[in-house]
Amino acid sequence: MALSESLQLLINSDDRQYTIRNHRDPVALMYWNIVFEHHQGLLLLLRHYYPAPAFALLRVLQESVCRSFLTMFGTERQFEAIKKGTYQTDFAAIGQQMDEKLGSGSILQGRMKETIKALHGFIHSGPQQLMRQFRAKDGGTADIISNYSDGEVCGLVNESIPPVSLMAAFTTEFLNLPVENEQALKLVHEYVQGLGIAAASSV
Repeated sequence: MALSESLQLLINSDDRQYTIRNHRDPVALMYWNIVFEHHQGLLLLLRHYYPAPAFALLRVLQESVCRSFLTMFGTERQFEAIKKGTYQTDFAAIGQQMDEKLGSGSILQGRMKETIKALHGFIHSGPQQLMRQFRAKDGGTADIISNYSDGEVCGLVNESIPPVSLMAAFTTEFLNLPVENEQALKLVHEYVQGLGIAAASSV
């Protein structure tokens, strides 16, 4: 939660005002707020052990990040479709556009292709959700209860960080905020380093 809140405050601080430079800026700023509300909502749901809606929110979070990216760096046709509500999210195509922006080969495109089926299953109450609402017990009985492992919950948190981090880096660049862009990259780097330390200390 601390990383998400720190990134959000790079732009969302109370004493901050913006000069709107073009027709895309307001939409980019609105997506900034949407993405961080989704992310912090996901983390709060996990904290209070409501994993089913938290896992569903990952799909919503990633789509918000994708639309945020297209708002800033997509074609004018993509941007207008987003504003009109007619855009149909094509994760693989957006992954390719992000890879081109980052010069990362086909990493994001491939990752989105790998995960989209599971993301759809979690948000639409598919087998990914159903199989985790049942806990078998001895004697042929069962509990009807959320049954997500600690590893799955930690995995969800880790899966939620890269899209939010990318969006923070992209948005601060797009809005021409070099100081905030540097701070965003530093916060993410420190978080990743902290994960390494935590993993090493648990071995």
